[in-house]
Amino acid sequence: MAAIFISYRREDTGGHAGRLCDRLTARFGGNRVFMDIQDIRPGQNFAASIEDTIATCDCVIAVIGPRWLETVQKRAQARDDFVRHEIGAALKRRVTVIPVLVGGAHMPAAADLPPELADLSLRNAVEIRDERFDDDVATLETFLASDLRSADIPVKGNRVRGAATLGYAIPLLLVVLAIAGYFLFRPGRPVAVNTSAPAPAPAPVIDGDWVAEMQKPGQRPFRIRLTFQRVGESIGGMVSYPTGDGPMHDVALKGRTLTFYTTHVPQFASTPAVVRFQAEVKDDHIQLMSTDDGGVATGVAARPAPR
Repeated sequence: MAAIFISYRREDTGGHAGRLCDRLTARFGGNRVFMDIQDIRPGQNFAASIEDTIATCDCVIAVIGPRWLETVQKRAQARDDFVRHEIGAALKRRVTVIPVLVGGAHMPAAADLPPELADLSLRNAVEIRDERFDDDVATLETFLASDLRSADIPVKGNRVRGAATLGYAIPLLLVVLAIAGYFLFRPGRPVAVNTSAPAPAPAPVIDGDWVAEMQKPGQRPFRIRLTFQRVGESIGGMVSYPTGDGPMHDVALKGRTLTFYTTHVPQFASTPAVVRFQAEVKDDHIQLMSTDDGGVATGVAARPAPR
């Protein structure tokens, strides 16, 4: 399975990378497009974790903005530069690296780059312009589909087979329920009555990270990351949108019903965006509905799989 990794700097190209991730996820599927390395724990060798992740990818997209080169040069002596390690690991492993220029950025020269990134200057770049975003991304999608043969895997096939299986399972379930009902409620059968009060259900655990694919009617899906943190009886957290991060406010978890709202100023905007969430917490996922000035979006959040 072809995997695409998006390397970016949040302070330079976070908004562009988020939009690009949404488009590629809609085209190739959320399980084949990665934007962040999530499984680096305290005390773990982050360079080794990055190399392990890059080794599973067929393509790395290096999103380069106007301040990308300046930041690389400023952090040349830093040992915790994730971006430099991501691209360096891809070049060392001969993974396909595609520079994507956004915000009017230019391709850096080899002499301006650290030695382990010098080969990046030899890679043919793709420019994505704000005024032609859809057309430029479509060109990139066409290359990825043909070069990585990503479209050969029938992602939707599993859903069709699942629906067919469900069609057979429903009649069988009805028969089983009818038989069970006969034996349970037939005349003369004593019915035991449990007079003890049921024990209250334990509160669901939502602490940590969740990733959701959200979609508004008639629009492309987009990905968000939710991070919950409980302190005593209070719950707080953050939602990472393609346009920026928004802190959670008034988080309330009553039974399995979860409500909160976030505020953040999207990139290229001057006024805050307020997004209100209502959710139902299941055993292994969260059913989400969000509302903002642009309409209503729905989706399912799940724990990110370790990579």
